Amino acid sequence: PRLLQAGYEEGHEFKEAENGKVALALACDWQPDVIITDWHMPEMDGIELIETLTRRGSNAMIGLVTSERDPQHLARAFQAGVSFILGKPFTPSELQETLLSALAQIDTST
Repeated sequence: PRLLQAGYEEGHEFKEAENGKVALALACDWQPDVIITDWHMPEMDGIELIETLTRRGSNAMIGLVTSERDPQHLARAFQAGVSFILGKPFTPSELQETLLSALAQIDTST
């Protein structure tokens, strides 16, 4: 829903998962270009999800949504393989700006 509010309703396919384990299975089967995950989720947290995807060789750009502000925790997220962090709470325009910046990195690296 937030992605739709940010203007990504056309030309993009979105899938949602209710927990980290479902997200892992979905990401492995679907192989998306961009994954946005929350830090705190049931079954498997976002950092575990990112570490597992990274170990499995995922090429997806991974973003983390979190209210976490501790520099050590944020450093752990980047070490796990996060490409960008979006702080909670955020507006649709902040989501759009963050995604546009992330997608520009994909476009320039191909």
